[in-house]
Amino acid sequence: MKTTEKELSPIELWKEKGIVKGDFEFQCGGDQMNETNITFYNEAGEEVDCPELADYIDGEIYNQVEFYVNSDGHYQGEAGNVYITLEEDEDAEEGASFFYEKESESEWNESSTEVGYCELTPEEAEFVKKYVHSFVGGTDDDATNFKTDCILNDDDVALLETISEKVREYAHEYQFDNAEGEENDWMTYTTNMEEADIDIEGYEYDSNNPTLIVGNEIAVQINKSFTIYKAD
Repeated sequence: MKTTEKELSPIELWKEKGIVKGDFEFQCGGDQMNETNITFYNEAGEEVDCPELADYIDGEIYNQVEFYVNSDGHYQGEAGNVYITLEEDEDAEEGASFFYEKESESEWNESSTEVGYCELTPEEAEFVKKYVHSFVGGTDDDATNFKTDCILNDDDVALLETISEKVREYAHEYQFDNAEGEENDWMTYTTNMEEADIDIEGYEYDSNNPTLIVGNEIAVQINKSFTIYKAD
């Protein structure tokens, strides 16, 4: 009668292969588990190949470790490692059990807003005061809002283009003083200061005149997003 070889348990495989540590690398976010990779090491630090054990860990790890895959626009996901070791456990059936320790960094998308002042010429500043309600724009598009219907001659149009380009370039190149993290591509800007926390003596602005000119400088409110990594 032919006998079949007994299939080794995960713990028996671990011991037979001389494994001392497993490293489960992962990255998750966007409401899903993304790339994962399992590597086993022996006492000498050499990699040990054991597909059967890798398959077991790849399924069991989700019963032992909580991964935070759900993004919400602010929280983006997490990435890191789960280190697996075999620990003595007198209460376990085989006298030992696997121990899982997660080390990770979470990724966050934080937005920050600051107000800067873009230098204009006296002629440009007077043009803005006379015609412009506000400049708005950002990553996707830019626009000029006028105070009222107006007819611009060729010189006015050229001047307006110069001013709007100055404001646009200033906003895109603006470096934040107090923001942390890695700057992302997305940004918006506006010269509408209605909701900005600015109080400068002698200068007034309201819903009809929300663009603030101080001397020959135009106030620009810039909003940018930053990627921040936090150790969990």
